[in-house]
Amino acid sequence: MKKRLVYITAILAVALFTGCGSKKQDESAELWTQIQGESVDEEKTEANKRTEDTAQINESVTSESITTEADSSRSSAATASTKPGLLKSTADIKLTDVDGSGANYTFMYDGEQYSAEYITDNWKIINSYKINNESDMIIICKALIDEKPVHGRDMESFRTADDMVYEWIIHNMAYEFLEDDDPMKSHAKDVDFDPEDQNRTFEEIYKDRTGKDFDLNDFLNFMN
Repeated sequence: MKKRLVYITAILAVALFTGCGSKKQDESAELWTQIQGESVDEEKTEANKRTEDTAQINESVTSESITTEADSSRSSAATASTKPGLLKSTADIKLTDVDGSGANYTFMYDGEQYSAEYITDNWKIINSYKINNESDMIIICKALIDEKPVHGRDMESFRTADDMVYEWIIHNMAYEFLEDDDPMKSHAKDVDFDPEDQNRTFEEIYKDRTGKDFDLNDFLNFMN
C-alpha cells in the first residue's frame, strides 16, 4: 500500500511540475529517482519480512538467527536507499567508438556493457531503462555530448546533460508502467536524445513513448 501511495504521489508531483520551467523539471526528475530508490528499498523490506515469517515457521531456524538476518537485511536496504552514484567522471564509463565510424559506441556501467548509437544530432542508449541513478545518468549524458554534441530545439543552442536526464527519467517511468505485452514498451526501453525533445513536457514525452495521453486513472488501475 505504501508503495502505491508513493508512486501516485510521484505521478501527481510530476504532472503538477510539468511545464513550469527547468527548475520544476529538475525537481520532478529528482523526485522520481528518489521514489525509484525508495520503492526498491520497500520491496526488499517486504521480501525480508516474508523470509522472516517463513523462518519462524521452520523449527530448525532459531529466533536468534532470524533477528540477525532481519537486522542485516534492514541495514542493507537502508544503505541502498542512500547509495551514491557509481561514477566519478565521464572517463569511468569508457565510452568507445567500436568501429571508428563515429556511429556505434559502447560504454560500461555497473559491470555491464551498454550500446549507444549516434546519428546526426541524435544519441540513443540501448536498454537505458536499467540505469536509474540520476547522478550517474548525468555523467553518462555528459560523456555522450562531450563526444558529439546534440543541438537544442532552436538548432542554435545545444542540449545539456540535465535536460537529457529529465527526458531519460520520463522514459524510465513509461517503461515501468507499461504492461510487458504492450508493444509500446519496446519504444520506452531505449532513450534517444534529439533536438525536438528538448524541454518537452511530461505529457508530450509520455504520449510519444506510450502512444496514449497521460491519464492518472491508468496509473491508479495499474496500482490496483
